[in-house]
Amino acid sequence: MTNVTHPSQKEVAPFGLTIGKITVNEALSKYPQLIKADSSYISYGKKEIPMPNTYALPVSNNLTAFLQFDESTNILQNVLIFGLKSVDFDIIKQEFKDIYSPYEEYNLSEFEAFSRGETTFEDQKKFLEKHKNEIALFKNNGVIIILGKSITSDEVVIFYRNTSYFPILKNKAEAY
Repeated sequence: MTNVTHPSQKEVAPFGLTIGKITVNEALSKYPQLIKADSSYISYGKKEIPMPNTYALPVSNNLTAFLQFDESTNILQNVLIFGLKSVDFDIIKQEFKDIYSPYEEYNLSEFEAFSRGETTFEDQKKFLEKHKNEIALFKNNGVIIILGKSITSDEVVIFYRNTSYFPILKNKAEAY
């Protein structure tokens, strides 16, 4: 996983791409093999928001990262990594604990962005505790990292979400 994460407490930069700073052109310069995605979405609450400026980064045979850039600023906002095996959950969780700050619960605006109705704001800590073997949260420099085991497959997914982008996503969600 060390090639996926960047061991800096000051920035969150999977694959050396700093979330909230790097542009599409800079990412394409670093990774010319990026493939423009046909379609991509990010959830905000219960709504799926189109992210038309998304690129796939094939990392290995089974591992793919999706880089979601804001369509007006071209700045990287979210990274989603798929293809890791669930048996690696505890190893990855420990590696992330060594790099990022564990995060116990969302603040209200973060909860609004992530909640799909599974729990209430007041009960989220109990929910996360109950699912601690399937979900791990970390936060660094305004980026929330969610490590989760899939409930439908043998995969682990990693989501990097830039919290400073939440107001824009909220506006888009309200427009849908």
